[in-house]
Amino acid sequence: MDRNTETTIQAYDATVLDYHEKTKDLFHSKEAKLFTALVGSGAHILDHGSGPGRDAKLFTEFGYRVTGIDLSQKMNDFASKIAPKADFMNMDIRNLDFEDETFNGVWSVTSLLHLPKSDIPGALSEVYRVLKRGGIFYCVVKQGEGEELRVDPRYEERIEKFFSSFLSSELENFLSDANFRIIRSRMATLDTYSIRPELRIFSAKN
Repeated sequence: MDRNTETTIQAYDATVLDYHEKTKDLFHSKEAKLFTALVGSGAHILDHGSGPGRDAKLFTEFGYRVTGIDLSQKMNDFASKIAPKADFMNMDIRNLDFEDETFNGVWSVTSLLHLPKSDIPGALSEVYRVLKRGGIFYCVVKQGEGEELRVDPRYEERIEKFFSSFLSSELENFLSDANFRIIRSRMATLDTYSIRPELRIFSAKN
């Protein structure tokens, strides 16, 4: 595993409770309504970088089958308590250990932004592979340019994470190159926890 990934995992391992408290009220409720309408009832959802389990919990309460993946085992352990109806697995989003066309929808909130941009095409190819035909992919990244390992100023202690930031056209091009059909793309600045505006994009598997 590369140093940037290891450092980012260690950062999340060290801040499970703090991260949960800071983000527990930041569920993308409007986007979730569209997402669930698009995937339909009885869908199997992949929570792609599930963290402390906030979103997985809500989707299971809506009656969906949810599988969450994260590379922080401490996050997975915490999420299992928060969302006991969901299944959580320690897994790299660049190498999904699922059969082809397993999921009706993939919900990816601020997960791709921890990858170097050179890894984005492969990660999107994996999402495409595990989605059923017509399946829905909701992804969220931070708006901006560049990639770097940097200190996260939202914590009092020194916490470093690797971040990639994207222009909307840049992310849309990545998705189009991966054969996704873009449904909706918007920028949001809705919470005080986000350092940079978020790009929120819905797309579908062709």
